[in-house]
Amino acid sequence: MKKINFKKFFLEFSKNKLTLLMSVLFSVVLWISTIMFSRDSYTVIKISDVPVISNLSNTQAEQLGLSVVKITPSTVSVYVRGPRHKVSFIKKDDIIVTPKTYSSVLYSGSYNLELQAFFNKPQNDVTIESISHKNVVFVVDVLETKLVKLVPDELNISVQEGFIKDETVCQPNSLFVSGPKQSIDKLASIKLLVKKEEVNKNLNSTKIFDATPQFISVDGNVMDSSVFKYSEEVNFNIKVPIYKVKKIPLKILYKNVPESLNLNLLKPKITPYEIEVGGPLENIENIQEISLGYLDLRDLSESKTDFSFKINIPSGFKNLGQISTATVSFDDAKFSYKHFNVSGVELLNVPKDCDLSINSKTIKDVKIVGFKEFLKNVNSTNLTATVDCSNINFKNGMQNVPVEIGVINKDGVWPVGEYKCSINCKKK
Repeated sequence: MKKINFKKFFLEFSKNKLTLLMSVLFSVVLWISTIMFSRDSYTVIKISDVPVISNLSNTQAEQLGLSVVKITPSTVSVYVRGPRHKVSFIKKDDIIVTPKTYSSVLYSGSYNLELQAFFNKPQNDVTIESISHKNVVFVVDVLETKLVKLVPDELNISVQEGFIKDETVCQPNSLFVSGPKQSIDKLASIKLLVKKEEVNKNLNSTKIFDATPQFISVDGNVMDSSVFKYSEEVNFNIKVPIYKVKKIPLKILYKNVPESLNLNLLKPKITPYEIEVGGPLENIENIQEISLGYLDLRDLSESKTDFSFKINIPSGFKNLGQISTATVSFDDAKFSYKHFNVSGVELLNVPKDCDLSINSKTIKDVKIVGFKEFLKNVNSTNLTATVDCSNINFKNGMQNVPVEIGVINKDGVWPVGEYKCSINCKKK
């Protein structure tokens, strides 16, 4: 037999590129025609993981308040017969598998129901040959809903020196869960689990871990989660707050202070003078003190020198010492007081549409408190009385209005109490 030289054959054949191209094109067309028009191209293919669908609408089971809580198995395989070029495009979404009837479902329990399968849209020349499971088990029960608390799993986390770990937080902290009444009655909590390999150690900042729910019964056992339903939009995670620890001093502010008063003279005693606070590392370094708020000097006198204030921690920080109030005290042994009659009430910011007249231009028995060594140098000429009309809603007739007592060029003293005077108003 004569040996064929294939190399020479292909070399000669490739010289005519048009012939080669036409040969390939003809082969593709011939292959497609064979697939499309051959009557012998019918075949059976297997469509896997087709979900078994339940629908109790308009059934006696629905009227009895029953619902399908579990299907075993929940998916089946469906065998489809038809032309190759058609069945190759069939997907599991094109097929519906459901029980033939729910007529036997009248009570809570398990039912072995026969299945049927059909296409959700008409298919020419394509039929369903068979189903991998003729029957599947449907568990039917009355559904109830319950608000269940979420609890975190124990995490072996350590923190760097100077930091503290606060109580672990579940997000969300509770969840509405629906399920069979018998299972819902046994459900005690939902534990959030974190993969151990994802747990970080020696932390210096707050950490959030993705978590998966585990349903726990009243006797502490793990329950089958497949019987429970809840919002699919819920994202479960565990938040481990890590705070930088810092002791921050408390500070008191003052209002209604005479311009000439040196506040450094007051020297209050604040108890406690500082508190232990935890917060994010990047923020806590910027906090140098915590304000208790304002003390009105009109309330500070020789007979009232102790004041209580609520400690308000800035948002995002933690009061680690759990101290909620602080006391501000002054040395009453250094204080004394005098009474004066202050003459010459002055009106400031008088409205243009009002004529105002003062009925009495002397404010009697004005109490001035201060340090003893400063108070002895004060007399009535060092005091002023003014009415700021911009803060008053004047009406026709006589009315009492607040008077502000001022101190001129005298340190270490301040007026105590509130004072008023009578003013006549005539609208223009």
